[in-house]
Amino acid sequence: MPVGDNLGTYVSSPDNSMIFLIVGRMTSKSTAVYKFDPTSLQLTIPIICGFNNSFINRNEMHAVIDNIGKSYILGGTDYNKGPLPEVAIFIIILILITG
Repeated sequence: MPVGDNLGTYVSSPDNSMIFLIVGRMTSKSTAVYKFDPTSLQLTIPIICGFNNSFINRNEMHAVIDNIGKSYILGGTDYNKGPLPEVAIFIIILILITG
């Protein structure tokens, strides 16, 4: 992994040919999503129109994927929005189409 990631989430493609990592807290902000090919062991940054630019990194999010390749990224928290104990809570579902 080219960057450190903490509290991210991942989903496998419907046919298990790819694994998508949606990053949480990370050491670099180059992208919000990585694609891992378990056959070739290659980690790449997929081209996703608009997603990487609009995504706000968060902790403790969850993702699920349906059988046609739509990933639903749910919730999350952000402890960096203000002095403790203030926490931003994301009540949002993002959709990432991977199929």
